[in-house]
Amino acid sequence: MGEAALFSWDDLVRRAKEMAQQPFVARPPVAPRTVAEIEYKLHQQISQPVGQGLYALGPGECPVTFFHLGRLFPKPVRIHALVDGVAREVLYSKDVFHYPSGHPAEQMPEGAGFAGFRIHDPWDPAHQREPGDWLAFLGASYFRTRGDLHQYGISARGIAINTANPEPPFTEEFPSFRAFWIEPVRAGRGQIYAFLDGPSITGAYRFEITREPTITMDVTCALNLRRDVVRFGIAPLTSMFFYGKINRFIGGDWRPAVHDSEGLAIWNGRGEQIWRPLNNPPRVIVSPPLRTRTQRALAFSSGNGPSMRSRMAARVSSDARTYGCNPSTRGAVVPCSFLKCRHAPSLRTISVRSGCLTNRPGAE
Repeated sequence: MGEAALFSWDDLVRRAKEMAQQPFVARPPVAPRTVAEIEYKLHQQISQPVGQGLYALGPGECPVTFFHLGRLFPKPVRIHALVDGVAREVLYSKDVFHYPSGHPAEQMPEGAGFAGFRIHDPWDPAHQREPGDWLAFLGASYFRTRGDLHQYGISARGIAINTANPEPPFTEEFPSFRAFWIEPVRAGRGQIYAFLDGPSITGAYRFEITREPTITMDVTCALNLRRDVVRFGIAPLTSMFFYGKINRFIGGDWRPAVHDSEGLAIWNGRGEQIWRPLNNPPRVIVSPPLRTRTQRALAFSSGNGPSMRSRMAARVSSDARTYGCNPSTRGAVVPCSFLKCRHAPSLRTISVRSGCLTNRPGAE
């Protein structure tokens, strides 16, 4: 553990705003040759016993274990334990991980960092069986939770910038979380704080997590622009789709479908329930906008896992137009959608007021 330091949400918001005034600096890769050798199968061989995880012996009831860096997850994140307003960084050591002799992880330098973390079910040291996990942040950008069927569902990201191939010089960007502060889970509730950084934006995030009766993440974030942006994905969900029932002919094998999700279910502010099956076209296609005052919920129906609901409202500090509604006054509340800025130079801060990501076995 590193040295103790005071931490607060207001300080994180201020630091993120200050960082937006500085040029983006990409972090140099850590042990790139060694990390590249840890491909998928070798990465699966690395584990950390739950009994050696953060908070395994308290405070709180849910241990936290860490993901090792690998070829698919090369970006390190800094992780801090946060107890009663005091933060201490968890320092990387390869000794906390288990892996076979001769594994490439043996060559990792001290202080390399982690690829992410996961939170486990409550653990009793007297029992030999290790508990499963119900929430995970991995790959510096992705996070997801377990559904009611104890399966992981669709993944979410902190934010998506200029997706769907906007005109140059704008390029697609998925800013990364660089640091986390994790509070212990007490009575099924806890909080996670994160700092997000990218070429176009910085952000401070707060995830208020609830484990029972349904896993829910209430998300609050403050975002600050470094440069002009064409499209914001305020609450982006990401999945994989190769083919399904409607376009099985492109697959060319015996399986009826190959995908993580098969459709997008939308419950809008008018009470309408809309279903859009996913497709895999030969080129990038943006689905027509859905015009409604509010987006009550978005859900992906998954073929092999639960769905994720997303509800988000953003407060914009300047004039903007959205796919869904067109606020023309400062401080308008806009739905979870892509923001298309007409006055990008004047749009410098977006504060997401509230929202939640919930895994459920069906669309609500």
